[in-house]
Amino acid sequence: MTSSPQLRLEALYERLRASDAGRLYSRRSPILGEGDPEADLVIVGEAPGEREDLRPRVFIGPSGDLLDSILRRLRVPRDSVFITNLIKKRPPRNRNPEESEIELSLPFLLEELSIVRPRVVLALGAIPGNALAYPTFGRISALRATRGLRVRSSPHDLDVPLVVTYHPAYILRTLRENPDNLKVMALDIRRAVEMSRGVAQTL
Repeated sequence: MTSSPQLRLEALYERLRASDAGRLYSRRSPILGEGDPEADLVIVGEAPGEREDLRPRVFIGPSGDLLDSILRRLRVPRDSVFITNLIKKRPPRNRNPEESEIELSLPFLLEELSIVRPRVVLALGAIPGNALAYPTFGRISALRATRGLRVRSSPHDLDVPLVVTYHPAYILRTLRENPDNLKVMALDIRRAVEMSRGVAQTL
């Protein structure tokens, strides 16, 4: 008998906690994905920040508030999607994760996606976007402008449409200089939501 997605996620997270990816940086526990384990839309961030590390929950604080407000405007309850991070631990001083740390963590994210089986994945930021995209394009401007990106992994039986947009933390840091980027991110999120509902074209 096949176990439920929730039970499979719990088993995955037990392995994660005991792994090198789960022991990165600090003694704190990994910040795990949350939401609907059978969601049509999975949202992937880069790594937990200070607020997430302290609570611990994925995507809370100002970045989480901004993401939640956009989802509410699209009439998408937070608990109807699945939200997770590429790196499950907070990097020291919130620095960018190193390539070796991404390589440790990516297999767990891919297995996470293979359990949830979404219709579309939304990556917030260039780091998760490049880790997941096939093929990769580098800069966030190229990633977000490219249609037809996919998350592909033969070992995990994954071939899922991918949308990449700005990370909410970046939007908040640069809002005064680049206010239009907030509208761009909201439109990208809307496209991902519509794709997950079968409304928008994937290409």
